[in-house]
Amino acid sequence: MKPVRETMSFDLRQRCRMTAELIEAVRTKKPLRILDAGSGEGYLGDFLAGDRIVSLDIKFFPGESFVAADLLRLPFGPETFDIVVSLDVLEHIAPARRRELFDELDRVCRGHLIIGAPFHDEAVLEAERLANDFYLRAVGRENDFISEHLRLGLPRLEEAATWVEEKNYRSVILPNNYLPFWMVMMGLSAYISSLPRPLELMTAVTELYDRVLARYDRSYPAYRRILLIAKSGRLDEEEFRKRFTSPPLSGDFQKRSWDFAGKVLRELAENRERVVSDLKDENEHLRRENARLREERAVRERDYRAARTELDGIKNTPAYRLYKLTWARMRDLLK
Repeated sequence: MKPVRETMSFDLRQRCRMTAELIEAVRTKKPLRILDAGSGEGYLGDFLAGDRIVSLDIKFFPGESFVAADLLRLPFGPETFDIVVSLDVLEHIAPARRRELFDELDRVCRGHLIIGAPFHDEAVLEAERLANDFYLRAVGRENDFISEHLRLGLPRLEEAATWVEEKNYRSVILPNNYLPFWMVMMGLSAYISSLPRPLELMTAVTELYDRVLARYDRSYPAYRRILLIAKSGRLDEEEFRKRFTSPPLSGDFQKRSWDFAGKVLRELAENRERVVSDLKDENEHLRRENARLREERAVRERDYRAARTELDGIKNTPAYRLYKLTWARMRDLLK
């Protein structure tokens, strides 16, 4: 596996890692030909060394195997890919065209489809509203992705299940991103992004999440659910659920996690006001110090120019020219 890029967010890591593990679980050969539809910058390749991954997005991103295209009009022939992946894309498609996306992904796939998204659920909707509100307070604007979710409406899991049934495919639905932890991390991410030089701190927090909390990340209530769909052959649903779902969490743990998430968001919001106030004071101090230094520099530049003018005047006097001539002769005599 290649080193995971520092710019990869906590939830992007979790969904890409789980997708890579699912691909390994159904792998029949190497290399596989994989389409990552709606890839963004193509992070999935960080987890799948040796496979031939085509990253496709509506926007252009630099990369050797990147394609800019419409996801509803994929520029590939039927069954071009062994596996087709689409993560957190469905919710950004207009509801009337979401079935088209399923059909188009299915058209270019000959083996397995892996589709992940936040699906409609009251707990998920409430978490997104809270996270978006906190983002607005922390950053000064809404989260672009979540605000679009709220505007379009989240996809319905039952509609995806109906599509799978009509196709006579086999599928399993798996949880990804334990919802209370997702809320905490979204708040932390927004808060840290509002601070000066946030990358190092955000990387450290993401690494800590990976080490301590990721083991619970495949639990319900989940922010995202990932569908593994087999177009043919056998799919042991029970085995996949056992392997790709975290151990059951007690009801008390879930309640305490949810309460903790709300408390963190509230405290971050309050702490941000203190931090912003401190930063304003520090910025004002720096502004005054900068003005003092500029004034001091201006005075020194004036003194320097005056001294240069005086020195140039001295160099033009007969006495200075005689001095230079005398010194040159004495130096020759001393050699």
